[in-house]
Amino acid sequence: MIDRTHLLFTELPRRFESAGFYSHADPTWRDVGRVICGGLPGSGGYKLRGRTFWVTTLLDAWFVGYWAGYVYKVSGFDHLVEFGIAWLRRDPRSLPGDFDEDLKNAYKLVPADDEFDVMMDGLN
Repeated sequence: MIDRTHLLFTELPRRFESAGFYSHADPTWRDVGRVICGGLPGSGGYKLRGRTFWVTTLLDAWFVGYWAGYVYKVSGFDHLVEFGIAWLRRDPRSLPGDFDEDLKNAYKLVPADDEFDVMMDGLN
């Protein structure tokens, strides 16, 4: 059985940090927890800065979210890590409005705003 909590809070940060990026665990977020990944270390009270996104897992699915309210389903943990590192390598300082279209297509990210909201509502 896959331990998704271990993957999310231990393995994900390890992989991003070994690629030269940064992460911050937020284990109490909406009662499921998430890890925030970013291209630059924080300053001025912020844990991270520059290009950042969040990752969580619900039931048997992995989700990646961007701050403009976009949530995508990713096909698996390794795929998620590869996507995140590729996106951060583009330009860790920039603040785009969403993930790059070519990477969303290459890594087969599926828009999941509604599915994610329904799953989260079902937890309450």
